[in-house]
Amino acid sequence: MTRATKIGLAISDLGVAGILLLGACGDPGTAPSMTGRPTDTVSTATAQRTYLVWLDGSLTRLGVSPTGDTTLGAPTVQVIDYRHRGVANVTVNFAVVSGGGTLANAQVVSAANGIARAGVWRLGPAAGPNVVRATSPSNKDTVYFSVDAVDVDTSRVDGRFVLDRVDSKPLPTMMPWGDLFGSELVSAAVEIRGSRFVLTLDYRWPGDAQAFAQRIEGGVERRGPYRIFVMDGLPRADASVECPALMLADGRLRIANYVEEWPVGGRFQDFKRAP
Repeated sequence: MTRATKIGLAISDLGVAGILLLGACGDPGTAPSMTGRPTDTVSTATAQRTYLVWLDGSLTRLGVSPTGDTTLGAPTVQVIDYRHRGVANVTVNFAVVSGGGTLANAQVVSAANGIARAGVWRLGPAAGPNVVRATSPSNKDTVYFSVDAVDVDTSRVDGRFVLDRVDSKPLPTMMPWGDLFGSELVSAAVEIRGSRFVLTLDYRWPGDAQAFAQRIEGGVERRGPYRIFVMDGLPRADASVECPALMLADGRLRIANYVEEWPVGGRFQDFKRAP
C-alpha cells in the first residue's frame, strides 16, 4: 500500500467500512444472501421485507469525543431489500437512549439509495457512554450507535509525556509497518513547548539487546478542545498529515495515528504526563 493510499484511507474515515445487522424481538435481522437470480421465485413476505443496516462512518477519530462536542460523522443507516438494494422513502427513527445528547433529525425518510442520516449528534454534558438507537416501522431491526464522551483538559498543554499504551496495550509493542517493521518499540516520550513538539522513540530488534533511537519534530496547533500534531517536512496543504490529539482530564494525552510516517503504530497512543 502506498503512502498516499494509506493516508487517504485513514482520513477518509467517513467512508463506508462495514455493515452490521442487529435484530430485535428474536429477529436476527440478517438479510438473505445474494445468490438468487432475478428469475428466482421468492415469497411475497421476503420480497416485501426491508432490512435496516448500520453504515460505519467513524463517529470519532480518537475512539472518544469530548463531552458536549459534536461527533465527527452522523449516525447513518441504509434501508435495503432482500437483494441488498437500497429502498427509498422508508421512515427511519433515531433516538438518544443514553448520555443525554441531542440529534439534528429524529425522523428521516430514506433517500433513493436507501441511506438515512440523523444529522449532527451532540454528546451529553457528562462523561460516559452516549447511545443512539435507529428503528424503522417497516421492519423489526434495531441498530445502535455508541460513543464514549470524556472530560478533557482545555488548558495549555506543555511538558513531557511518556508513552504508556498503544491501542490499550502496554509497551513494548511490535512495529506493524515501515522501515522498522518487526522491531519492538520499547519506550517513547513527547516534549511539548508552546507550538512545537519533539518525539523521541527507542526501538530494539528481536534478539538484540542494543536499543536505537529516533527523533521526530513538528508543530502543534489548537482547534477547540483538540490539538493537532504535524510533523516537519510533510505537505501542510494535505490535511491527511495531521494527527489529532486530546488532553484527557485524567492526565492522558491521546494522539491518533493518521500518517504513515508517524512512527508509532496502532490507531491511537496514550501518553502520561511525566513526573
